[in-house]
Amino acid sequence: MHIQEASRAAASLLRAEVERMRARGVPVGEDDLRGLYVSDQEAERIIESAGNTKSGGLPAAAEALVGALGERLCALTEVCGLLPAESAAVALCLATETDPELERLIAYVQDDVSKKRPRVELLLRLFWDDPVAGQRQFDADMRLRALHLVSLHEESGQPATPLLARTVTLDARVARFLLGGEAIDEAIAPFATLNAA
Repeated sequence: MHIQEASRAAASLLRAEVERMRARGVPVGEDDLRGLYVSDQEAERIIESAGNTKSGGLPAAAEALVGALGERLCALTEVCGLLPAESAAVALCLATETDPELERLIAYVQDDVSKKRPRVELLLRLFWDDPVAGQRQFDADMRLRALHLVSLHEESGQPATPLLARTVTLDARVARFLLGGEAIDEAIAPFATLNAA
């Protein structure tokens, strides 16, 4: 596993998203107050682009991100039966948690300086061909949450935060495993021991 390589791949993925947003007419980085208000031009652009979707599987940068995390992510993917998009979402969450510079890029791409962790909407936009259908993968009974790989968090001061606006974080034990840790989960450590196979 090469976390620096994963960080570079995540940055490349986010750079491609910024370029895609700019090509669609989203004025990313052009206004110091952007993210704090919605301009008339932005509202018009949203109305005009409604219904446009992407297709074609994971972008190359997403595949590079998943590949950079190596055997541990492959093992997790296999054991948990993750889809490629789910593996990519886990990989981006890990990269974000291990590289503070990526937090700034995440906030930039999400157009909100206070949102430094990926939200469901961003993960769907980056990794799922059909973001509407992809929302199902974040339900409590689906792999990502049922297996406690990720947690969803409501926005502070906004009870009943909509799914798309919820922040996604990687479970600490999953992050430790992906980073090479072998320790027993802290919750069961007093009651269990790890024996070599």
